[in-house]
Amino acid sequence: MSKKVVWLIASCLIVVMLVVTSCGSAVTEDETETETSTTTQTESETVTFPDKKLEAAIRDALGKPLGEEITSEELAGILILEANSRAIANLSGLECCTSLTLLGISWNQIRDISPLANFTSLTQLGISKNQISDLSPLVENSGLGTGDEVWLEDNNLDLGEGSEDMENIKALEDRGVKVIYE
Repeated sequence: MSKKVVWLIASCLIVVMLVVTSCGSAVTEDETETETSTTTQTESETVTFPDKKLEAAIRDALGKPLGEEITSEELAGILILEANSRAIANLSGLECCTSLTLLGISWNQIRDISPLANFTSLTQLGISKNQISDLSPLVENSGLGTGDEVWLEDNNLDLGEGSEDMENIKALEDRGVKVIYE
């Protein structure tokens, strides 16, 4: 089964579970007391972004105005982020966007893509026209595989035969990733 089908099924199951749990039956006072004492409430953390241009792109994706806090729970729900041509240099904070399937961050000033190693739901990644010189986070991303696409043209990569960058590109291609690099 393809990664996309598995992801779709898992997403549907989560939605069904949320609907079922939110439509719970009435409970007596005694049941409420017991449930409250055994349930631990986890709070979503506020996430800050050192790069205000990345924060603006996130706010656009969430529909959140400036001044409202952005939580890790909200970020985990973002599936698509198009942040091309925004002069973004720092991806800190993006690591909380754990459900991203499409990430477009081309035509920026990004050097460090280390948070991308953990985005195992990615199926399309546009990182062309940046200042990236290390592709190892993409190779470390175990979710990138057959049918996924990565665009990385016009970066600070050594595309010479036998270079580390070409070895990383080959490793991705060997896993079935379509890599566009020239």
